Parts: sequence; structure tokens; C-alpha cells
Amino acid sequence: MNRDGDEITDESPIEQVRLTVPITDDPTLPTLTFRTWVLGPLICAILAFAFQFSIYRQNLFTIPNICVQILIAILGKSMAGTLPSKLVKVPGTSWSFSMNPGPFNIKEHVLLSILATTGSDGAFNIATLAVRKLYYHKYVNFWPGLLMIMTTQLLGYGFAGIFMKFLVYNPYMWYPFILLDVSFYRALHEVEVRPKRGITKLQFFVVVSVASFAYAMIPGYFFPSIGALSVVCLLWKNSVIAQLIGSGRNGFGIASFSFDWNVISGFLSNPLAFPFSTIVNTAIGFILMVYIICPIADVWQQFKRAYGNSNNSTFEDVHNRLMKKYNPIPQWWFYAIMVSTIGLLIYSCEGFGKQFQLPYWGILLSCLLVMIFILPLGVLSATTGQDITLSVASELLIGYIYPGKPIANMVFRDLCLSTNYHALSFISDFKLAHYMKIPPKSMFVAQTTGTIISTLASFATSWWLISTVENICEQEKLPKGSPWTCPQMTAAYDFSVIWGVIGPKRMFFPDGMYSKLYYFFLIGAITPLLIWVLSKLFPEKGWIKSINIPIIMAGASALLAAGTVSYWSWIFVGIVFNWIVYRKYKDWWGRYNYLLAYGLDLGVAFQVLSTSMTLQMSGVYGVNWWGLDVEDHCPLSQCPTAPGVSTEGFPVL
Repeated sequence: MNRDGDEITDESPIEQVRLTVPITDDPTLPTLTFRTWVLGPLICAILAFAFQFSIYRQNLFTIPNICVQILIAILGKSMAGTLPSKLVKVPGTSWSFSMNPGPFNIKEHVLLSILATTGSDGAFNIATLAVRKLYYHKYVNFWPGLLMIMTTQLLGYGFAGIFMKFLVYNPYMWYPFILLDVSFYRALHEVEVRPKRGITKLQFFVVVSVASFAYAMIPGYFFPSIGALSVVCLLWKNSVIAQLIGSGRNGFGIASFSFDWNVISGFLSNPLAFPFSTIVNTAIGFILMVYIICPIADVWQQFKRAYGNSNNSTFEDVHNRLMKKYNPIPQWWFYAIMVSTIGLLIYSCEGFGKQFQLPYWGILLSCLLVMIFILPLGVLSATTGQDITLSVASELLIGYIYPGKPIANMVFRDLCLSTNYHALSFISDFKLAHYMKIPPKSMFVAQTTGTIISTLASFATSWWLISTVENICEQEKLPKGSPWTCPQMTAAYDFSVIWGVIGPKRMFFPDGMYSKLYYFFLIGAITPLLIWVLSKLFPEKGWIKSINIPIIMAGASALLAAGTVSYWSWIFVGIVFNWIVYRKYKDWWGRYNYLLAYGLDLGVAFQVLSTSMTLQMSGVYGVNWWGLDVEDHCPLSQCPTAPGVSTEGFPVL
């Protein structure tokens, strides 16, 4: 049934999509407008420059996409209200365009935001150039460097075209996080009558954002201690065991909770966006790792849905039906990108003195690895909201096949990561366009344009800094207090030494002390098959089909950075909203849940930006009192527990 009570047989099979995504379309709305071409490239270049500039500094500075989307809305509506609407002819051609084709519309906003943020997180292989020149002190030629980075950024788009049929047009591939964007754009652009004794979606979003910003000042500036509160530590202040159990920063986190949204969502992403099954699987993995494995010292269903109708030329639901109005992207566009970028990549690596060490077969092998994994990883992202990369798999593979070549290891790893990332990013953006009914060719033009502009800006910024900042990244030669310490590049260099110079043979199998870790490859291969067998033996047990081994295995992957307090708080919030509220107050959930998620993130993002650019840059960090401590007031949780070990400031057990 649709929202008006009429029966529609081709509605989306995913309830969250039915509650969030409109089933209407206005094909007359313009997309690639004058505003798009003025604001999009400009903001794209600025974001790429800002990110690449800060990556060489001690503190990485990033601008959240949601802030960019708000800025674009303000600028777009300002241009719509001030620019003239008369046609402007391009001299010497028959072309003409309007500087103001009408109100700033929702499709234009989505497309412009995608163009502007496509490359806001930099280019992967730039770290390879920096490490080769600054850490290994080897010459880097400008043109092969630019060629390698540009082709690496674009190669993933070729792979995306092959798998769009499975990951975009399949209605079971619904991308939970995209629904946040859909709710946000609809709240900004759709005219809504205020319900009786209620508020509109836009009003709700504004209230949540302002409240989130105001509240975030408390844990972010005045009272950081509430970022990790432990009841156990407060009750047993002199017990080492109790504080190890209760500490959410350094211990098991029992009865600990965070009242800081940045702590809850910063490491594990927004819990309101994940389906309940993902939250449960993550919780299982976290509990197994922290409370069972350490003390002792399937994707199958979704994958089948991705393949299930692969012999059919189309998937029929309301969104696919509406998108038939627009011309699809010719498949040869994707093949042309793939063939040309692979050829140019081989040329950049095999030519110019083989500066990057990776032979042609390494490039082809990376493409094969991406081809094998892109669909299962895409299905995982599309159905659970969780992303798993090819980082370790690529480093292990090239480390065994081509040992002792650190630059080749970096190029191979970055090629696998970049290709997979850009392919899945391209596909997820296309799913957003699919939901918002944006013409596919317009999306293709926006994404490729944004990638080219951001890559050029990132490369130019990096090359300029490397060439002009004296002793950049060499901490022992820099003056005291210099910001050019390059922690990101140092980490990339360390990885090249670990995986390229030392290599997995010496670290793992056969000569390393960590060879037993390889048993997890066997466990990871067998357990999904066991889950599938159990689901066939006990078909009446529907919960078995919800067991997702990759999510469970990756459940504790952020533990070192996040701490147990982030996990317990994230799990609690996720269960409250995506189980209790979703089941009991479904109308409210469908109307406000994703706006609540977006508003909380926006408020925190603006609070972090405002305090870091004003107070903290001036050296003002708040009133000096015990609540300013970012720790969880469990000092004994760091006490050594081995008998007889003596450490200053701690008791001897």
C-alpha cells in the first residue's frame, strides 16, 4: 500500500525505503545548471586543497559533508534570488544558458553536493609520492606521478558500471546511510503543511541541530568528563579490579556510558542509520572479542538477493519504473574508462624509469582482486551500512608475491583501495540519484568532473608543499612547534616498511611469530557456510538468516580507537531507536528518525568547527576543574595486573 492507501504492487521491498523515499518524480527540474557549474567545481577544489594541505600538518582538518550541504543550500538559494534569468548566448556557438533557470531545487542540490564532495577526502596514491620522495629520498617525476594518481582515482568508475545492475537497480540493495541524505534533502526542499499540534520536518531538523550544537558545547568544551562515565569506578574508587571492569576507556566498560554524541557516533558512525540486525551482529562481535576471546588468552542471504535476479534485464519496483524516463549511461563509457586507465597506469609504472616498482602484472592483479571482492563488499555496504576494505588482503598478497619492494606494496595497496572505494562510492551516489530521480548521465558527468578537479587540486597542493616547505615531514630537522610533522605520511611510511620491507613472511607465515592468525582465514571461510546450512536445516528459525559473519568478525575493529564506552553507548542508542521506537512508533520513526540522526551530527560538527577555529586556536580550553579531564576517572584501570610488577603511582598486586 502507498501512503494514500492505494495498492501499488511494485513498491520497494524494504520498509525503511518505503517510509523515507518519495514515489513521485518531477522530470522538469533542471540539474546541470549554471549554479551547478559555478559552485560545484569551486567548492570541490577548495575542499580538496584544504584536506591535502592539512594532511601534512600535525592536526588533520576536515569539513564534514553535512556542513558543505548546508553551505550549498544557502549559496544556491542566494543565487536563485539574485541572478537574472535571461538567456546568455555562448559566443561563436548556438549554445545558450540561463544564469537563473528557476528556484534552487532538490535535484540540483543533490547533484551539486555530490560534485563538490566527490574528492573531499583526497587522493589515495599521493601518500606514495610523498613517502618515496620524503622518506626514501628518491626522485619523483611530475608527469608519471600525476598520471598514476589521476588514473587510480578514475579506474573505479569503470568497475562501477559493471556492477550497477546488481548494486543500484536491485531494490534489495537499499544503503541505510543514503536514507539520511534523502530525509535531509526532502526536509530542506519539500513544502510541508505543519501538522496539528506538531512541527514540520524542517522545523524538527532545525530544532535538533540547534539543540545538538548547544548541548555539544558541554561535553566538547566545559565538561568533557561526561564523554565516559563509569558507575563502577565512581562506587569503587580504590579497587583495581573494579576499575578494570568498569572503565570505558581502558577496561571492559561494564556500566559505563557516554553523554557525548561525538563519542557515541564518532568512531562507529551514526547508530540511528543502521538496521537493527547490523547493530545486533556488531554487538555480538564486540562481546565475543572483548568478553570471551580476550579473557581466554551471512552475508549469504543478501548475496543471494544480489545475484538472484541477475538473469533478468531489469528489477521492477517503483523507483526503477520512474527512472525509465531518463536515458541510461551507455555501457561503453565505463569500458572506455576502464581500458584507458589501465593502459595509462601500466605506462606510468613501466615507463619513466619504473619509479613506482610495480610491474604491469601487479596492476592487472589488483584489478582482478577488485573484480572478485567488489560485489560481496558492495552487498555488505548496501544491506548493513558497514564497509570493509581490501587493505590487509592487498598488503598480504603483494607482500608474499613481490617482497622487498615497499613502494610497489604501497602502489598495489592504494590501487586496490582506491579502485574499490571509488567504485562503491560511485555506486552509492548513483543509488542516491536513483532515489532522488536524477538523470544518470548528469550524475556521471558530475562525479567524473568532481574527481578530476579534486585530483588536480590535491596533487598540485601536495607537490607545492613538498617542493616549498623546508624539511617537511622530517621532525628532527623542523623547528620546535612546527606543524609540518606529517603524522599521516609517517603512518604510510611505517606501513610500507612493515608490509614491503619486512614482509608478511617474516611477520606471519612461515617465519613469523603470528602465523596462528591465519587460522582466522579458515574460520572466516567456513562459518558463513555453516550459517547457510543451519538456515536450511531450521527454516522456521528466521533469526538464523540474520546472522552476518563479516559484521560479527569486524564488530570490534574500532575498539582500540573507540574504547568500550563508545560501543556500549552506540549499541544502547541503536537498540532504542531501531528496535523499540521502530516497532512501537513506526510513523514517528519514518518521519523523524533520519532527520534526528542528521541533526545530531550537524550540531556536533558545527560545535567542533566553531570551538577549534575560535577558542582552541587561541589557547582557551575551558575552566580548569576536574570535569575537564577527558578520561573516565578510573585511574587504577591502567594499573599493571601481573603479580609483583611495580609501577610508580599504582599499587603492587
